[in-house]
Amino acid sequence: AERLIEFFLKFNKKHQYFLRQTALRVPRSFIDPSRPMDEDELALEALSNGLYELQLIVVCLAAVCSRSRKVLERCEMQLKMNGTSIPQLRVILHGFADSLGDGEDDPKVRDQKKYLTRLHGDFKSLDELKADAARREQLRLDK
Repeated sequence: AERLIEFFLKFNKKHQYFLRQTALRVPRSFIDPSRPMDEDELALEALSNGLYELQLIVVCLAAVCSRSRKVLERCEMQLKMNGTSIPQLRVILHGFADSLGDGEDDPKVRDQKKYLTRLHGDFKSLDELKADAARREQLRLDK
């Protein structure tokens, strides 16, 4: 998990740099340099500038952290030391699931999207887990 955090930080830095550069100036199209990149070209460029690796790393982190509280504690501590949090990783995970499309025609895409959605729901910070436990306890007491 610690190595995954290192990879996350590396590719997050690369992707954030790309986002800052595109915010400063709109990249020119590779097909026709006289015009700016369209949405599809920009999405492909983001993927090749660390987003794809970042998404896969977050999937691995979510899978590992949602299975072991001890690993979650260590990862959350390392993320906080580097100015990141579990909710920020969940945003990346949610974006990855959304980018897969509907999956109406392809059962593999549908299954992958279902897995990512379930993983997104299971991947919670320690504070969120404590709040969930308190809510469940309150519901139990109210009955």
